[in-house]
Amino acid sequence: MTKLKILHTSDWHLGHSLHGHNRAYEHTQFLEWLLLTIKEQDIDVVIITGDIFETSMPQASAQKMYYQFLHKLKQKLPKIQVVVIGGNHDSAMRLNAPRDLLENFGIHVVGGLSYQTDGSIDCEELIYPLYDKAGNITAWCAAVPFLHGTDLAMQDIEEDVQDSFVGKIRKIYHHIINIALSKCTPDQALIVTGHCYMANTELSELSERRILGGNQHALPIDIFSDKVSYVALGHLHKPQKVIKDHIRYSGSPIPLSMTERNYKHQVLKVEIENNKLHNITPILIPRFVDMLRIPNLGTLTLEKLLEELQALEVRADTNSNTPKPFLEVSILMEQPEANLTQIIKQALQDKRINLVKITTEYSGSNQSLAETNRQIQLESLSIEEVFKKCYQYRYKGEPNQELMELFHMAVQKSYEDNG
Repeated sequence: MTKLKILHTSDWHLGHSLHGHNRAYEHTQFLEWLLLTIKEQDIDVVIITGDIFETSMPQASAQKMYYQFLHKLKQKLPKIQVVVIGGNHDSAMRLNAPRDLLENFGIHVVGGLSYQTDGSIDCEELIYPLYDKAGNITAWCAAVPFLHGTDLAMQDIEEDVQDSFVGKIRKIYHHIINIALSKCTPDQALIVTGHCYMANTELSELSERRILGGNQHALPIDIFSDKVSYVALGHLHKPQKVIKDHIRYSGSPIPLSMTERNYKHQVLKVEIENNKLHNITPILIPRFVDMLRIPNLGTLTLEKLLEELQALEVRADTNSNTPKPFLEVSILMEQPEANLTQIIKQALQDKRINLVKITTEYSGSNQSLAETNRQIQLESLSIEEVFKKCYQYRYKGEPNQELMELFHMAVQKSYEDNG
């Protein structure tokens, strides 16, 4: 019987800050926990499915954290294999820069698609054998990274395809998967990766950029062959399966916005036996810094909020090394208050807490609470929603599909240019 134990993790976003507050402590704690977990679970292969860094030009400290983790992992477990793919936040060139060196240590990096001189995808750069502890090839991994707009532009498809973006992505996946399947013997499994936005999934409200190849088109699961044993996905921060049990997002290891504070952050232990998926086990990640919102849902008047803050049992302790919890407050007001931040900070002066966000909603002074027409906060809208509302305001209608595709391409180009 051949066995393979895979640990699937994703969306680290090293270098992330939460409203100006550095997350290095949480990331350091997570990576130390991850090292212990990999050893305790007797893992053979670690797959990291994109968004290693928060930006395409990460700080030196974030890069150091990443490479120190790989170094410590190979020191503790020299035979372990690692597969890393680039996400939409990552620079493909930056990730790929040391790939030839890392390859010598069993660390396979695919920052982005590579191409041969004839313009075809170099699939040999994407497909890797995965070995069990006895040194036998138990599975193959088709390491597909985030697909950039330039990757899609190089694909020709039939003009009658209803959605050209999805059609081009489907063509890329089918091509890579078919070549990977040709390498598999009957007793070997196939693992496929992706950093993308799938249909029938749940996005976080604020922090995820809902783009794929320059658009918001959700991908159908038919881009993957039924012969694939496990699909390891990145991009969405909430851990979830996509219709079928073997298609999974592992999610991010820490909350990347206050709206993600209730997520059950985890890594996934994936067990393959005799070329088939045997078991998937979520392993919950400890919460290294608490995140609080007052109220937990909705809003409070300023008077009620101050009462809640007064009762908050988080006391100042200047000698403590424990990180301060993050706090968001949400207030319903009749009109703006110039000294609002000062008032709230005054109420928190004896509390050991980081106030990271003040959310305000305004009801207007001439209406009852039941009649309020609350103003929409711009930050609560996605980029696409802002564009559509601006278009509707100016032209009194909905933008057509062609215009939306041009808009999505412009957004994607902006992200690629600016990280």
